[in-house]
Amino acid sequence: MSAAIIRALLTGSAELAAQVPDNRILQGAQASPPAVLPALIVSELAVIPESALGGQAAASLMTSQVQVTAVCVDYAQTKELVGMVRRACNFRSGQLAGLEAVRAVHERTGPDFSDEAGRPCQAIEFGITYYEPN
Repeated sequence: MSAAIIRALLTGSAELAAQVPDNRILQGAQASPPAVLPALIVSELAVIPESALGGQAAASLMTSQVQVTAVCVDYAQTKELVGMVRRACNFRSGQLAGLEAVRAVHERTGPDFSDEAGRPCQAIEFGITYYEPN
């Protein structure tokens, strides 16, 4: 669910939309980048339930870690795109993707790497706290 929150923030960014159309913002760890780049892959890394408020509560507070990997045609584009992702998702809160998101905040940016096809990539991670319906 938290990956959907980040994807909603990405697709709602006018700055990103100019570079990466909605059909190239993919969700899921097994997603393969499309032939046309740049692309973003959104993956949920972990979900941790916070202390339960009670068995009868309508929702549980969850904390998760979401990674967005930029796959681009060159190094400069990778760095530019990761910056756009950070600006689109950092310090956001409110109703996002149909969930009440308490916060979305940038936690770390990963190392530069290349995928199997030799294309430059970089990942950026966000911590998401949200209420998940019980």
